Amino acid sequence: MLKLVSFLLVATVALSLTCPAGYYKVKREGFVAPVNGCGPQTSFVSGALNTVVKSLKPTFVSCCNTHDRCYADCNKSQNTCDLEFKNCLLSKCSSIAFHCQLAANAMYQAVNLFGKSAYEDGQRKGCYCAKPTPEEMASINNKIQDVLKKFTSLFTNGMEEEEEEMVENDVEGSEDDVGALEYNIEASEDDVNALGYDVGTLGYDVEDLSSFLETTTE
Repeated sequence: MLKLVSFLLVATVALSLTCPAGYYKVKREGFVAPVNGCGPQTSFVSGALNTVVKSLKPTFVSCCNTHDRCYADCNKSQNTCDLEFKNCLLSKCSSIAFHCQLAANAMYQAVNLFGKSAYEDGQRKGCYCAKPTPEEMASINNKIQDVLKKFTSLFTNGMEEEEEEMVENDVEGSEDDVGALEYNIEASEDDVNALGYDVGTLGYDVEDLSSFLETTTE
């Protein structure tokens, strides 16, 4: 039974390249990933575009070789390798070379859709599953704690900035309220002045009426 479990474990790792829980991928000592230029990356591109791709092989060859090595990198996923490959290809194209960009995207799509077996082969040949030592576990835990601290710091800073912005908005709102209050006070003063003017005018009218009555009585 134990032999069967061991066989299934080895078979699972060999086929899926996923290490069991508590294990991680380690590079095989002395392993050198083979490179073959832009071979398989162009075999899935057909038609007129294939002619364009073939003409650009000398331009793209360094990106293709780096991509081959990446597939044997124990710390990178296929998607990461393919995206790096795409960016490398596009960096070789000038901003106006549309045919070059078209070829670069076609090669990226080719490896992304059909490169799974090549990636798994590179992982099997270049990596093996190992259980981390206590020292390595401590190092991993420290890295996790550092990431959590950075995330917490970013989150906290973001909350503080939002709170500061809210306070600033409240202060601005208070300043607007004060400005409106001052305006109302000024308006009230104008009303008082106008009232004083009306009272004064009324006083003149009363005096004029008194003078008129006195004159009429005489």
